[in-house]
Amino acid sequence: MNKHLFRFLFALLLLILLCSAVQATSLQITVQDSLDNTTISQATIYVDGANSGRTTNTGTYFLTHSGLNDLNIRITKMGYEDWENTVAKNLTFVLVNMTRKTLVLKVALYDTDSLAAVQNADVKITVDNVTETKKTDSNGIVSFAVKANTFYDLVITAPYYQSRVPPPIQISAENKDVQYWLLRNDRFSFVVTDKTNNPVPYAEVHVNSALKGTTDARGILVLPLERNKPYVIEVKKAGYESFIERRTIGEEEALVAIQISKVPVGAFVSVFDENRDPVQDAGVYLDTTLAGFTDQYGRYVFGSIVVGTYQLEVRKGGYVITKKTISVTKQGDDFTFELPYEQADLAAYVRDKDQKVIPDAKIELNSRTIGTTNENGQVATRVKFNTLYNISASKEGYQPVSIQKEIILGNSSGSVTFTLDKNLDWGFILLIIVGAIGILVVFGIIRRMNQKPRRHIIRRNEI
Repeated sequence: MNKHLFRFLFALLLLILLCSAVQATSLQITVQDSLDNTTISQATIYVDGANSGRTTNTGTYFLTHSGLNDLNIRITKMGYEDWENTVAKNLTFVLVNMTRKTLVLKVALYDTDSLAAVQNADVKITVDNVTETKKTDSNGIVSFAVKANTFYDLVITAPYYQSRVPPPIQISAENKDVQYWLLRNDRFSFVVTDKTNNPVPYAEVHVNSALKGTTDARGILVLPLERNKPYVIEVKKAGYESFIERRTIGEEEALVAIQISKVPVGAFVSVFDENRDPVQDAGVYLDTTLAGFTDQYGRYVFGSIVVGTYQLEVRKGGYVITKKTISVTKQGDDFTFELPYEQADLAAYVRDKDQKVIPDAKIELNSRTIGTTNENGQVATRVKFNTLYNISASKEGYQPVSIQKEIILGNSSGSVTFTLDKNLDWGFILLIIVGAIGILVVFGIIRRMNQKPRRHIIRRNEI
């Protein structure tokens, strides 16, 4: 009995020792930034290659394991270098310091007015009281090695430009490109308009006899000019009076407004018809206002027109109204208009000599078929005024007929009537001729038979 009890107690002791040996172990992992020691949330924990979980908002993660073997732990987070190490099986706490990735910050600088790259500008970058300064290259670009998840301060300076201090730049988990415009501190604007205050684009601006550029679509040109110096300013554009002035630009001046007047350059309008013949007395309308009429050569002269864009219209009865947008750019511009003829209605009627309608007769206009007559013996078409047409009608069994027709300007429509004669039936005529010849032959034979000599009978009294 005692022997069995001793064995039972010994087995129970072994069971207790075994259970204590395989009791689960808890490991606390705390992840923090190696630069500022702030905890890192949502970092991914891998244990022996398997995804185990993520850190909490406090940067901690509790891992429960058997405690039998050492653990291979890898921790990842965007913007940080991966951390990987072997953790002893008996450890209950491990502190992980993750290093931020090194990325590239690229800064590009451009001139506000010319859009050109700004070279040799100083770009100073600062983080945690550490400063680095570099100059932009020929493309206006400078690059810095920066840390992920970090804010950087920039200060930009360049000769003849206003300094710029942009808001702090946040570097996240990827390389970053930024661009900035720089405003010159010696900029001066020329604003060129005409007498109606409309902008004058592409006007040349000369300073001290040197061409400095042309105005844009707004009539503006911005130039770098030193202040408190005398300049000879000249503005030129074809079709405008030139402007010239000598002036000293002061520190308090930002722009100068210049008005230039258009000068008459004259222009010609030449009007022809479809045959390239001049069209006389055609009305020429400029922006819907009648300017005048063409002469015998189809010409009209705008003597006082100035450079600009206009809506030009030419009208004459019997011709299609023609419109064009013209741009007068220089002295003596010539604009040619070709007026197509207007068209009139033409009706063709086909009858026989008894005035009965002939349907399905083919009608040709200058050898071009325009259709066949309907059940009323009619075809309708349109023709040009003052144009002579050769019109023909034909149908099988009838003799074709051709007529020349011209509709004179002033008539809205015209008509032409064809009278077709039936063709002779030569077969029937031949049959009649053959029959007549046959009758004549028979008649001749009979007559000849009647002319044969009679047999003489001797009477008794003649003996």
